[in-house]
Amino acid sequence: MKFKMDEHNRIKCIAWAYPEQEQNARRYHRVILQDNTFNTNVYKFFLALIVVVDMENYTQIAMQALLSNERSEDFIFLMETFKELCGGLMPQVAFTDCDQGAMGAIAEVFPGALNKLCIWYAMQNIRKHGKGLADGALQSVLQNFKAAAFAARVEDFVRYKTELPRLLPQESAMHKYMEGTIFGAGRVEKWASCVHPGLHKLGIASTQRCEATFTALKLVVTRNGNMVDLNRALLSKVQDDAIKTQSRNKGGAVTRVPVRKVSPQESVKASFLRHFSFVFEAMEHERCSRHAKEDVEEQIFAAFGYEAVTVATGQDAVRTLLAELVADPTKANLAYDICSGEFIDPGGEAAGPAHVTMATRTSVAHFADLLHDQNVEELVRITIFNAQSEFGHLVALGPDGFFLCTCLRMLVYGLPCPHCIKALAHMRGNDKVFSFNAACISPRWRDSETSWTMAHLAAKPARLATADAELAGLPVIDPNSVVVSYSSATVAATVAAAGYADAVSYGKKMGGKLRGITSSAGIQRVLESTYDFFLQQLEVEKRSQ
Repeated sequence: MKFKMDEHNRIKCIAWAYPEQEQNARRYHRVILQDNTFNTNVYKFFLALIVVVDMENYTQIAMQALLSNERSEDFIFLMETFKELCGGLMPQVAFTDCDQGAMGAIAEVFPGALNKLCIWYAMQNIRKHGKGLADGALQSVLQNFKAAAFAARVEDFVRYKTELPRLLPQESAMHKYMEGTIFGAGRVEKWASCVHPGLHKLGIASTQRCEATFTALKLVVTRNGNMVDLNRALLSKVQDDAIKTQSRNKGGAVTRVPVRKVSPQESVKASFLRHFSFVFEAMEHERCSRHAKEDVEEQIFAAFGYEAVTVATGQDAVRTLLAELVADPTKANLAYDICSGEFIDPGGEAAGPAHVTMATRTSVAHFADLLHDQNVEELVRITIFNAQSEFGHLVALGPDGFFLCTCLRMLVYGLPCPHCIKALAHMRGNDKVFSFNAACISPRWRDSETSWTMAHLAAKPARLATADAELAGLPVIDPNSVVVSYSSATVAATVAAAGYADAVSYGKKMGGKLRGITSSAGIQRVLESTYDFFLQQLEVEKRSQ
């Protein structure tokens, strides 16, 4: 517990956490959601919650606080207390509403975090400022804003941004609000998807999980309740959520049931899943959660609905094809469905498997950029089975269990998509065996300490040309300068795991550089000399510790 006093020695802010919450805060701190509500206590303080998503995709309250105001200093107190609770670990993505105080606190306390704004709150603010607009004008503004928010390519974003001012009188307050606030400097990158298409944010687009938690709490607390009443309700909620996760992870109580006859449908399902036993064995090795296993099972069945065709084989052919597609993206036949968006968080507890779509989440250029340092041996095209449409996805396959689809589900959610599953099955059907490395699954969904093999890709923002960035009002970011670690921890085991992952990544980069050597003997000499130098440096570092 931590509190702050005013000049009259009265408590103005108080934050506290239970042991279960401290454990969740340290483990799942990489993606946090923060929001406030009122009418929960007799003191008329705001109830502030910081929530996280656990390995079973359930919402957990990581810390709670009572704030007398919603000023910058109150939010700074909240974030500093959470940072202390996490032992100094910092979130990589922090979702907040559009409150300036909350955004300022994130920037000050967690300067390395990416602050993302709740799309729902942004649209609510647009509605408030748009009162008095002509019939249909406000709805058109909202539709264009949402389309811009979920645009996968910067050119789509620019198109919708350019369209918005035309819907509003230039001297109107609404026009000034959209230009100065929604599209203001430093604001666009907080809600535009095209800035960082593969950001590992679990598909979250709003603070809906906070709102759902507030709704549950307000069933048992009132504006007349004191600190004891509020604490009792919060403790019960935290304990109930912990039990729910534990029950799901462990499979619940095992009860005796009569042996029943297996239906033909279940027999077919079991037979089909046996073909993917190598996937589940790898997941078992990495101690993946029940949520992850059930999700992957859903993706395997969903793969029934797709067709696969190999479009390039061999590293040289893949690089050549990708270069052609970057030069002319229309040849890739990728679909961009920016109108549907992901307004309701598809990763919510009540939802089924996280959002799967035939719409591409990124541009061809960014997809090729993600594959630049990877050894890609096959490029497979995935389309809907027996469909008339020529649009589909591209799936890249490589050694050591590497795969990546243009839907970027592997990065955004940290879980495989059915398109990648279909590509793996297609390769095995052609006697080309590609392994499945369960370390590609985000550490959020498993208990193992193996580092996430996709972390460096999820951390890579889109490479925007200076002219395009200026036109869109976006910052020019060098993807090579962005470093987001998904392996930071305070224990030696995790440091070792991070070193292993970095070494594997470095080895892939070296493999790419070896393409210029045409003889096996020359490659062997380079590898042997490099390994000898590595051993020497290793001994130097060991002695210096």
